[in-house]
Amino acid sequence: MISPPPINEILAEQNGLPKIPWISFFNDVFEGDSGTVWTPVFVSLGSTGSPTLSGRYFRINQRTCLFFATITPSTDTTSTAATTYISNFPLNFALDSVCFAGTGSGAVQAIGGVRASDNRIYTPGWSAVTTPVTVVGLGIVR
Repeated sequence: MISPPPINEILAEQNGLPKIPWISFFNDVFEGDSGTVWTPVFVSLGSTGSPTLSGRYFRINQRTCLFFATITPSTDTTSTAATTYISNFPLNFALDSVCFAGTGSGAVQAIGGVRASDNRIYTPGWSAVTTPVTVVGLGIVR
């Protein structure tokens, strides 16, 4: 295990205002965020059997987050672009952005979208995929 360097910067500016040392910032980056688990709710996701759904998001800073949502089909799943979406992302998006979906087998490699106006994550389309599909995105949040 690598240890972060010690903190030895001043903690106040000459005018008396607090100063956050750069080393503290990099220590936070070094230690990282372990993420928050959430169970995504998919609307209009087609599936044969009951898929296992899992999600995790990471707050990179106050306004930026990285999210993952994985669908593990019991048999197969189908998504329709611009119709299938995740309805319950726990943070509020401030801006529209993109997300990507993919599988380890290469069955899906496509772009979807994040829509801030209704806080939905729209998946790209795929048909009868039998391997896990992961939707990944970077969002600007409020």
